[in-house]
Amino acid sequence: MENDLAPVLSGLRALKQKLEIARAVGLRAPALSAVENEILTAFGIESREDPDLLPMLATLEKLLATSLPLLAVAEVSGFEPGELRERLEEGRLLGLWLDGHWRVLGFQLTVTGLLPGLDTVLSKFRRDLAPVDVYAFFVTPQPRLLRSGRMSDPVEWLVSGGDPEFVAELASHL
Repeated sequence: MENDLAPVLSGLRALKQKLEIARAVGLRAPALSAVENEILTAFGIESREDPDLLPMLATLEKLLATSLPLLAVAEVSGFEPGELRERLEEGRLLGLWLDGHWRVLGFQLTVTGLLPGLDTVLSKFRRDLAPVDVYAFFVTPQPRLLRSGRMSDPVEWLVSGGDPEFVAELASHL
């Protein structure tokens, strides 16, 4: 599983299709299989009746498709795999535990390593937030993060050298 996401991505796509069909014909969403429930649980999604589940699945697919195994992240970040596991377990790095392996969510990486200020910002999130909710915060332009007269998302802000404490303050209100 460390390098083969095809079965999980296929499961996500099948779940999306099942829900799209049910919605199109006006039926209630069908019961989810054990694999489908495992996928949603890995992403921290508790409510299987959520009306926003269908659009959320597209985001989940993107997050999974852009996730990386620990060894690949170790090469880019300069951290040892054990250090990365520790960060994941402490919530100082976001990842998914799938089939006995960690996958690190790719939006936290730059070409030179981990996103600057990531520790500072992640420390302010509630631990019960789903990874998809944290991701949404990081990639959504924020009115208080202005660069050259336009709103920036937290990833842009941090990559361009913006103060991570400012982003952390915003994150603390989620």
